[in-house]
Amino acid sequence: MLEKNQLDELISRCRTLLGERPNHAYARWHLGRSLLLQERWALALEELMVLRRKFPDWAASIDPLTKEARSRLAGGDHAVV
Repeated sequence: MLEKNQLDELISRCRTLLGERPNHAYARWHLGRSLLLQERWALALEELMVLRRKFPDWAASIDPLTKEARSRLAGGDHAVV
């Protein structure tokens, strides 16, 4: 779905799954990525920070995305990853 740009549907499915299983890492990962692609920086950052806190081993993948979201919130101009 992410690759097909069906972001609204993916976000909906991820949120439903997280309602049932709040520690589902991949659902939170795809939710954060989808929100970034929709340029919903604050929401993306929130989800990615939850993911980082729950799964610190994912830091190398998460940190560049949180940096991107923070930069965008501050008015920076970077490419969405």
